[in-house]
Amino acid sequence: MPVMKTKSSSSSGWSLIPAASSGQHIFNEVGSVDIALCNLHRKIRKSEVKIDVQMASRRLETLDATIKDLETRLDCLFRRLIQNRVTLPNILTC
Repeated sequence: MPVMKTKSSSSSGWSLIPAASSGQHIFNEVGSVDIALCNLHRKIRKSEVKIDVQMASRRLETLDATIKDLETRLDCLFRRLIQNRVTLPNILTC
């Protein structure tokens, strides 16, 4: 699961950095959102009239769906681990 840190940079002001990622897909989603938000931040700082908020919003929605899917899968894995933790001692004591 990515760990988010802030990094100061003179060109963009900030950036999201995934420190560790279990899958390339999550890393790509976070990177995609990071790029969109950095571009949006730069455009706002330059006071440009045309800002591509829809693209950043779509990428955030995609990232949100990916994170929800990951949470669902981790929840299932957690339940399976608990089942195994209960089943294994029962097998050993029989």
